[in-house]
Amino acid sequence: TFPVGCAPEEACVFGRESFNENPDVDHPVYGSKHGMYQPGCGISNLTMSWGHDEYMYWVLKENGCTIPEEGLNMIRFHSFYPWHDKGAYAQFEAPEDAKMKRWVREFNKFDL
Repeated sequence: TFPVGCAPEEACVFGRESFNENPDVDHPVYGSKHGMYQPGCGISNLTMSWGHDEYMYWVLKENGCTIPEEGLNMIRFHSFYPWHDKGAYAQFEAPEDAKMKRWVREFNKFDL
């Protein structure tokens, strides 16, 4: 899992080279460190790649799920290893993301 709209970081699970065929890498905005985002915008405000985490998050969120936002974020970001495990994409963190990261790491103890 990784954010779209900014340059991929080396900490991505399959490495930066896995993005070589992605035209966004050479795009003047989407290929830059901050891309279409502002520093400190908050991890929850990033547009994430579409995978099982993002799918489940949006299905639950849009269908009246009563899981609190902290729980939904544990689902949404549990595969965002570059961020919660390697410290990548820290330029986008807002102050509240430190608490969210702790919950995501706790949830990951039970993943796989």
